[in-house]
Amino acid sequence: MTVWIRSVLDWSHLAKLPAVSWDLPLWSDSPKDTGSVTVVGETKDFTGDWAVLDGRPFLIKSCAPSKGQTRMELQLPENVFARQLRYAGSGTEQYGTFIAAKIGSEYVSQTDSMYALPYLTVSSSDTTSFVFPVDTGELYTLLDIITDAMTAEVYLTWTASATGITIVIDDRAAADHTLFFDDGHTQLSAQTYTAKVIAKAGVRLLQETNDGVVSVVASGTYYWHSDGTVSATAPSPRIAGEWIQIDAGYDSESGESTSTQLLKAATEAMAGNTLAYKLEFYSDRVYQLGDILTCRIGEIVTRAVLTYAKRSSRDNRIFYRAGRAVLTLTDILRQQDEEEKKTGAKLAGKSSSGHTHDNRYYTETEVKDILNDHLSVTSVSASAVVSGSSSSGELTKAISRTGYTAIGIVGYSLAGDRTTFCILARAYIYSGSSIRYILRNTHTSATGSDSTITFNVLWRKNQ
Repeated sequence: MTVWIRSVLDWSHLAKLPAVSWDLPLWSDSPKDTGSVTVVGETKDFTGDWAVLDGRPFLIKSCAPSKGQTRMELQLPENVFARQLRYAGSGTEQYGTFIAAKIGSEYVSQTDSMYALPYLTVSSSDTTSFVFPVDTGELYTLLDIITDAMTAEVYLTWTASATGITIVIDDRAAADHTLFFDDGHTQLSAQTYTAKVIAKAGVRLLQETNDGVVSVVASGTYYWHSDGTVSATAPSPRIAGEWIQIDAGYDSESGESTSTQLLKAATEAMAGNTLAYKLEFYSDRVYQLGDILTCRIGEIVTRAVLTYAKRSSRDNRIFYRAGRAVLTLTDILRQQDEEEKKTGAKLAGKSSSGHTHDNRYYTETEVKDILNDHLSVTSVSASAVVSGSSSSGELTKAISRTGYTAIGIVGYSLAGDRTTFCILARAYIYSGSSIRYILRNTHTSATGSDSTITFNVLWRKNQ
């Protein structure tokens, strides 16, 4: 592999170096993750400049020449946006729009040439809204905003070329994958599962009378689930952990039911539970940051989120890391609440059917707009004069509408003298250019000459 060194100031070519070995972070949910590359020769110090490997740009964090080689520590490219900025806005922004605008104004078009990155090209299709983490006038870094955006499934894709770096910002829903370690594609490297868990709690609500007699008002048994919830239903499979007994005071003035008070007491006791797991594995399959793996951790079949990937010279496969940091029950429930709010904001008005939602699904309003754009109904009047009691022959009414083709009749109405005695026996669109219809008169007298029939014609917009 060849390492191309480019100047951080103007993207000018500085060196072309053959690589001896490498560990390249492909993506990570943490900008602190680093990689490395070792090149032939003891080079000059390129710290702060760009290293381009296989079309991917990396920031050079340090250079260490030794014994005819140089080891370079590499950072993910997002770290170029670590400079502090002062916020000036309304407090509500859109991730993609905001990040792209700030890259443009603070880096691409920066007037101080020492801090400008004019060779960056950025585009965004994301409009995910978020509340800005600091108030107007306070400091932030664009790197922090980019890191937060990943939690909302908004990602930056970096590509290096001879003329500069292209950044594409978009949002994508996490893909679900079932992970097997014996399918010939995936090899488990390390697995860590730790838990400090109260798994079961027996709860009693006690009430003391004026004479000091204590009575049990209600009791119940509650279980902790691996998703952070507590309920009276045992999880399957059961979770290993401590079994405790709780006596809580009954509050007769709260207005809450005894079942609610029992659940609250159990939840408070289990609020300090922690659950952590980490998977490290190699695979020849390509996954993306944020993808969700269904796999077995210890005795629990759970869902692990992909957080890191790297490619190494020691293995042709990709190294992945997935898992969740140590979280208390309170943290888990808070995160779930935040995720539900984010999902709700994204899918507001979308169908509530049990499928994975993404931009392929339309809201009811969007469906109506599409149908109204392609289909429409207009009224067309024709003669309804029928003599005597006999059936009329087949009548014809020419119709036309620029840009549309008639495809059906969805209703009709009769008007004029004695039309209450007329019956529409048949009506249809002929060749898209006329209505053919048959009327019958059930009265012996002729209808008046002003009698009309109005058809509701359905039109299709020509493509």
